[in-house]
Amino acid sequence: MRSLEILALIGTEIDEISEELAKLSALKYLRLSGVGFRKEMNIPPNLVSRHIIPPYFYYSGTDEGIIFPPGLVSRLTSLQELHVITKNNLNLLELKSLSRLTALSLTLSANQIPLEDFVLPKLQRYAIVVGECYGIIRKAFIRTLDIQDFSSSLSAFNNLFCNVEELNLRNVGGQKNIVPSIDEMGLNELTSLQLESCDDMEFLIDTKNDQESTVAFSNLVELNIESMVSLKGLCYGLSPTRFLQNLKQVSIKDCEELQVIFQIDKLSERIKCHTPLLSNLTKLSLHSLPKLKRIWEVKPSHRAIASLQSLNVVTIESCDYLKTIFSPCLALSMLHLQQLYIRHCDRLEQVIGFGQEDEIIENDCLLYCWPKLKALHIQDCESLKYISTNTLIQPLEYVYIGNCHQLIQIYNMEQNIVLPELGSQESLTNLTFLELRSLPELKYMWNGPNHYLNLHRVQIIDCDKLTYLFSEITARTLVHLQFLEIWNCESLERLFGGAENMDEIDVSNIKDQSPLFLPKLKRVMIRRCENLKYLCSSQGLPYLESIDIGYCPRLIQIFNMEKNKDGFGLQNHCWTKLKTLRIVDCQRLKYVFANTLSQGFPLLKSVYLKNCSQLLQVFSSTEERDVIGDHIPLNVPFLKNLEVSNCPQISCFIVQAQLIEELVLRNVGNRRQLCNTDVPVLNKGCIIVGNHEEVFQVQGGYSFSSIKSLQLWNLFEVRVIWNDFAQVVTLENLTTLNLFNCKKLRHIFSPMMARSLSHLVDLFIVRCEEIERLILAKDQVASSSSNGDTSLQPMSFPNLTRIIVTDCKNLNNLFPFGFVSVLPKLETLKVIRNSKLEQVFELEEKVEVVAEDEMKFDKLKWLSLEELPGLIHFCPKGYHSVFPAMIELKVRDCPKLTTDFFIDSQEFVHCKTKLVEQDAVEE
Repeated sequence: MRSLEILALIGTEIDEISEELAKLSALKYLRLSGVGFRKEMNIPPNLVSRHIIPPYFYYSGTDEGIIFPPGLVSRLTSLQELHVITKNNLNLLELKSLSRLTALSLTLSANQIPLEDFVLPKLQRYAIVVGECYGIIRKAFIRTLDIQDFSSSLSAFNNLFCNVEELNLRNVGGQKNIVPSIDEMGLNELTSLQLESCDDMEFLIDTKNDQESTVAFSNLVELNIESMVSLKGLCYGLSPTRFLQNLKQVSIKDCEELQVIFQIDKLSERIKCHTPLLSNLTKLSLHSLPKLKRIWEVKPSHRAIASLQSLNVVTIESCDYLKTIFSPCLALSMLHLQQLYIRHCDRLEQVIGFGQEDEIIENDCLLYCWPKLKALHIQDCESLKYISTNTLIQPLEYVYIGNCHQLIQIYNMEQNIVLPELGSQESLTNLTFLELRSLPELKYMWNGPNHYLNLHRVQIIDCDKLTYLFSEITARTLVHLQFLEIWNCESLERLFGGAENMDEIDVSNIKDQSPLFLPKLKRVMIRRCENLKYLCSSQGLPYLESIDIGYCPRLIQIFNMEKNKDGFGLQNHCWTKLKTLRIVDCQRLKYVFANTLSQGFPLLKSVYLKNCSQLLQVFSSTEERDVIGDHIPLNVPFLKNLEVSNCPQISCFIVQAQLIEELVLRNVGNRRQLCNTDVPVLNKGCIIVGNHEEVFQVQGGYSFSSIKSLQLWNLFEVRVIWNDFAQVVTLENLTTLNLFNCKKLRHIFSPMMARSLSHLVDLFIVRCEEIERLILAKDQVASSSSNGDTSLQPMSFPNLTRIIVTDCKNLNNLFPFGFVSVLPKLETLKVIRNSKLEQVFELEEKVEVVAEDEMKFDKLKWLSLEELPGLIHFCPKGYHSVFPAMIELKVRDCPKLTTDFFIDSQEFVHCKTKLVEQDAVEE
């Protein structure tokens, strides 16, 4: 063991080092990490992300951590590498005896730092953490010094500052600057500097008293500053030689006194630098600097010594005093800018400042070329008026601008530019995503010649003064547009403005030119555009999948039905990809689709039409009509959802939709001239949409078996829902039936239909004055058809949960039942103002009833029997019902009711009608 050269104790429970360790005279490598009782810690994520501490930490749970006997380490004279990555009691002055030590990793507390400097002349690599009992698990590959929560003198580290590569100071007090207070030599080997909560620090460097040329921070690559309450700038006085010449990344956050960051105007005339200042800067992030007035302080005469030629990512957030981001002379150098993000800068007026009087560019024209800018995001800049004036941003792919309430225009390029090194430049040719939100002063998106646009997605929201989006010629270049969404644009009258002179753009040279107008458009959503009159021509929308338009009170037509300006005539259309049509609150809309083939909607799944008081036609076919008169059924084989509500002027139309799942007809076609429309009998099942005496024409036993929800409201002419009760119609998927104010409806189901209602959950029938029975009696079916079956099984409704029947004055009973319990899940039953109702439940057939047969309602919670002057029985005579879950029982104004309700000792509600009493009544 005495010849042992490497000893590593990792993750052990040893908390004290024995004197025997000194006998290892040949020991060259000692590593102690994870010793003692281990306990995990929750480290703030920002400390990890800024590399102040590594991503995995632990600390020793003992008070002392690992304990070294006094003088032990100084006797390990052969040590070349020492790594003590846990809490310890090591005396740094003992390290002076380790003349061969080249690599060192230590975790120290503040009271372990000596007042005098400790010198390790051969030390090449080190990682030292001073402060909280954090530990790091890594080798000291670079020279790193982390000091936190420390207010004493840093003189003990003087020998390390001269070659430190990564310096992290957190909550270190008593230092007004780094150079010369911490190190007079300028930290020229430093590549990464992290500063946080050093409350006394005002500048990185102070050169006011410097009499000689100073070189400082010449190799600094990464600078991160956060929560420095006294920081006023980076340099006080003339900037030193090669100051920040290799700087690549800058992040400054929460520095409330900082007013200027890069004071280029204060550069010393003695500077002789072949590389322009800031020319290596690639990433700049500024956040929460409330007094920042200028990022750069530079005069036009200094253009030669300052350049942002490498800058590619800029993020500015919550800098309330900033009025501009870039000066004109610096903007000219930004040839590699790729991403620009600006948020919450209330006083920002423009991204690029206006030129000063002495700033003269060739040809007296300021042209800014950002040939690599791809993403532009500007948000919550209340004073911003201009974004890009005469700026060439051809590669821009993503633009988001939101909540800039004074923004006048986004893009202004007076003419297409030809640059010798780049060729002809048509701006915005790569733009694929555009989103504009809350720009109330924006009148147009860009000003200048027409553009070829590669847009895929456009979202425009709350732009009150925008009257149109694109010129008609520009719109013809939108061959890749897929998604268009517009909300709350009060002045918008049309999507595309009038066509300008065709000579302004050479359409023949457009890439991917197509004769179609918007050949890839998939989705259109427009809401609350009060002045919008129509969208566009309907020519050439082969991939349109969804149309969603709502709250556009002046919309007359969705698609312009007139001949377009190129002289193309109208033709029959097939909307082969359309799946969803939704139109809501468009009071002036009269037509949706015209000149449409009956087979023109092969993939249509959902149709919603609501509150369109002037709507006359939805689908209008121009095919020959000599087969079935005036009505050609629209074949929509995949239609599942159809809702037409509050469209009183709509003409009847017929759809063939065998897969329908939801049908809602509400206040449809109730004008008198539309009530008696003749609809032919077809040889296929169909739905008649309108105020007609029939809703479904049934052909075949499985017609409409997929329907789940049926709601009919205020259809005054409807007499029957299903035209032929002799057909074996199965409704095994129906869950909701809602009938309201269908005054002429007399019945709903045949007995065979009723027996298929195994999934019915909700049954609501209100103000159907002529209805006599919900389910036809068997003799009615048998008398009208040879298919009447007298051997049917008893009815059962195993999932029926809520029944509400009110204001049906001719109804005499609700359900005929067999001998079994038929409503096991019923929770709510409300029967109100049905004047002719005599029984709520009655037996299907007259059979002998054993005294007090029980009918169970185990789940019934709410029962209301109100204003029923003809009601005699609740359930068939002789039956006894129990309601163990009853919460509320209302029985009111039922003068003939003979059923008794009472509560037993277990507080269960019962009701019964005795046979004797009923016989006496009958006699």
